[in-house]
Amino acid sequence: MKKMSIALLLLALMALASLGAMAEKADLTPEERLLVPQGSILIHQERDDGVLEMTYWHGEGKTVYEVKLHPDTQDVLKVESDHLYDNGSLNVVLTEADVLSLIEKEYSDARNVQITLRTDDGLKVYRAQFATALFTARVDFHPETGMVLESEMDYTRPWREAEQKQQEAKPAAAAKDSSSADSALISQDQASSIALEKAGGGTVRFIRLEWDDGRQVYEGEVINGQYEYEFEIDAENGRVREWDKDRKGDD
Repeated sequence: MKKMSIALLLLALMALASLGAMAEKADLTPEERLLVPQGSILIHQERDDGVLEMTYWHGEGKTVYEVKLHPDTQDVLKVESDHLYDNGSLNVVLTEADVLSLIEKEYSDARNVQITLRTDDGLKVYRAQFATALFTARVDFHPETGMVLESEMDYTRPWREAEQKQQEAKPAAAAKDSSSADSALISQDQASSIALEKAGGGTVRFIRLEWDDGRQVYEGEVINGQYEYEFEIDAENGRVREWDKDRKGDD
């Protein structure tokens, strides 16, 4: 999420609320309490390509939460959070072991944990990537306090695994149709070439096929000289959907 655009949206919505033009939500449903903190207020909702997107504001934590729901089933697709007033620190107090302890305390079933110290606009943050039984996660921690600065929880992986098991149980003809559909995707090597060309060379640090808002994408990272690039490439047409460039920190 972009802090500035969300901050402007938040201020505008709060202004409308003060004029009585918007009905605030005083309490959360049991389902919502699992996704956003108690005391959060629903400030905006809309549909984007059929996906229901709901934005909440948690004033005590000064954090915006965005929840995306499946257009047909209303199941959770993704939950993102963004602290509006803190982007990191010049000082690093916590170690990777400290961050790992924070993750294990909050997510007892976390596995495949990867933690890196990053620099963005001169400020340090710890970025952790891991998986649980319900979602895959990317969480940025403040390097002094351990506060969560940004997070993204993708809940679509268990559905894909269930769908894969169902697919394997289908007759051979159905499996053949699925194979034909998969062959329409660009390969991992092709996606890597697209990323390397855009970065002007370098090395692909990692790349994996994921789902994002109902589409298959290749997510990964390229290292080239003093810079690292995070990318998301559409697996169907090869279009670069997201591209972030950062100077390498003291990882």
